[in-house]
Amino acid sequence: MPLYEPPRTHRLRHLLFLLLAVALAALALAWLRGGTPRVRAAWPRAVGLHTRVTIQAAAGMGLGSARVWYEQAGREIPVWQRRWNGRRWWLSAQPRQARLALALGRGDVPGLHDGPATLVVRVSAANLRHSSLTLRRPVVVRSRPPSITALTAQQYIVQGGAELVVYRVSPGVARSGVSLGGVFFSGHHLPGAPDGTDFCLFAYPYNARPPLAARLEAVDDAGNRAQAAFPLHAFPQHFRQRPPFVLTRAMLQRLVPPILAHAPGLKPGPSLAANFTLIDQTLAQQQLQQLRLLSRHSRHSFLWRGAFVPLPHAKLEARFADSRQFVYHGRVLTREVHLGDDLASVAHTPIPAANAGRVMLAGYFGIFGNTVVLDHGYGLMTLYGHMNDFAVQVGQSVVKGQTLGHSDSTGLALGDHVHFSVLVDGIMVNPLEWWDPRWLQAHLWRKLAQYGNTQTQPGTSPPAAPAAARAAAGSRPPA
Repeated sequence: MPLYEPPRTHRLRHLLFLLLAVALAALALAWLRGGTPRVRAAWPRAVGLHTRVTIQAAAGMGLGSARVWYEQAGREIPVWQRRWNGRRWWLSAQPRQARLALALGRGDVPGLHDGPATLVVRVSAANLRHSSLTLRRPVVVRSRPPSITALTAQQYIVQGGAELVVYRVSPGVARSGVSLGGVFFSGHHLPGAPDGTDFCLFAYPYNARPPLAARLEAVDDAGNRAQAAFPLHAFPQHFRQRPPFVLTRAMLQRLVPPILAHAPGLKPGPSLAANFTLIDQTLAQQQLQQLRLLSRHSRHSFLWRGAFVPLPHAKLEARFADSRQFVYHGRVLTREVHLGDDLASVAHTPIPAANAGRVMLAGYFGIFGNTVVLDHGYGLMTLYGHMNDFAVQVGQSVVKGQTLGHSDSTGLALGDHVHFSVLVDGIMVNPLEWWDPRWLQAHLWRKLAQYGNTQTQPGTSPPAAPAAARAAAGSRPPA
């Protein structure tokens, strides 16, 4: 009789298989944990003599190591490296981060030379598989300042006026222009000219005081700076002082509340007189800053042709840079400098665009009331204030002579007229020059045509300027 044999069981084998599966799963999970490191930085296109870059590195299971080097002319040039102790293969932990402030300039890295190079950053995580991320960024090493040289031989500028200079810059220049009277005016590439030929339309601010520091400036993509003198003949001016203007309570009641209603950021004072001072000083300065910021959005093209046109058949009531005191009950509230021309015609007269351009602003604008600002390109703008209504909207292109709206006395105005201003990079200049085709030909178009293929812009003869403006032309040097 055969012996009884119990059925075989594979419990031990199953247990071994289970333990092996758990071990393999644990090993796979440990292998996969952590992921690839993350790296963030503002990568430079060029590095100078001393360029610093901050790199943010992070890894889910902690950072293992980081290394930075250059590759240049077949050589590997070390910059920086670090290894962190303590790998975290299994136990969970908060993501580990590091902020690496690196000196990457030629003066900071021995063996680095001017010219093209590749910046390499490699970051490894402290997980089981040493996952890493390698980033490569082409850069140009520039340790020498750029060059900037004037091409136009002579520049003549009247205080409160404008002028143009054409100049040459070396490769890699990211920003250039003219610094005059403490204000920087941006330069632009000259259309049709070879690379490195730029021009700058600049102004002699009405309030600049001698000595007048004027220079060309350039900054390259590595942050290196250069300055150069250029031939400039400046003519200081004495602007007109007008008799004091006596305000009444009725005038203040008419002027102040509407402006404050459109300026919620102003904290009103205790009286009408205090609020008038607040408007004529604080708000007016804020608006000048807003116009300066607005000019940064000017198109990089010539949107206009020929001489600018004034309001037809108008009388010039106030000139550019006229100054006047406002008196109330025998006390001087404020002293105003009038940065534009006031042109008066019949009530609600149509206001023409002084030249072709694009509408940058059409709305209530503080002391100017209902206002339109046109962009004419390369930082040149015109402003039309105290309007009654708008016939255009923001973003619209307009042609010379197109009606923008009608005149009125909105804002800080007591009678129907148009306040007309010309602005260069947000700095108000004398409109008289821009009405004069001979001045434009001598100071702008002839220079531009000489060095680029920008065509001379003779335009058509503008309508007759106001008589007072024609009389004031005698105060300028000939074009």
